[in-house]
This record gives sequence, structure tokens and C-alpha cells, in this order.
Amino acid sequence: MIQWFLKDQKFSVEEAVAKLTRAIKWRQEFGVSSLSEDDVKNLYVTGKAYVHDWLDINGRPVLIVAAKKHFPTKHDSRENEKLCVFLIEKALSKLPDGKEHIFLEFFISGDLVQRMEMLCS
Repeated sequence: MIQWFLKDQKFSVEEAVAKLTRAIKWRQEFGVSSLSEDDVKNLYVTGKAYVHDWLDINGRPVLIVAAKKHFPTKHDSRENEKLCVFLIEKALSKLPDGKEHIFLEFFISGDLVQRMEMLCS
């Protein structure tokens, strides 16, 4: 993990240590290590996002997001954050040795695409 922070900060030890320190502090404050499937079950069962059982063809864990199942006003934003963090942690836990990336796939369709097109035009 230290190597990742060094590469991310172009091998500046001072900047890598600062970023790693901030990351550790955030993880402690958010409670990342204590998050469980039970903590996110209300959103997990919606199927809005999940980690696929299999790796992709490049050996990366796959995190699927079905945007049409995301209703921001229906659930608290903190619940959504917890689900995101839980699923990213779950995907990262499936990383094979020597791999550093997960594959994130968004399924966007229907009205959501039209709304996004209107926002972007």
C-alpha cells in the first residue's frame, strides 16, 4: 500500500506520508474497518450496486453500479456513502497478488440517459 501512495505522489515521501496520514484518519473517522454487510443491507438488497463473483478478463474484481436503481431522495446520503465504501473495500479484498485496480462498470439507461444528456447540453 505504501508503494501506491508513493507512486500517486510521484515518489515524494513527504507528500505520500501526508496523504497516507489523511487516508488513515478518514478511514478511522468513517469506521471503514467496522463496516459490515449488515450495516448496508437496506441499500445492498436494492441491487443498485454489487461486487461480481468473478474477476474480469484482466484479473480485476468487478464492481457493478446500476444507476437506474439509484434514488437519491429515497435513502440518506450517508447510507449511500457507506454502501460505496463497503463495496469498494469488498472489491479491493478480492484483488489478486500483483493487481492494483478494480473494474467499475456503470449501467446507465432510459430516463437517466435522457436527463444526463439534458444536463450536459
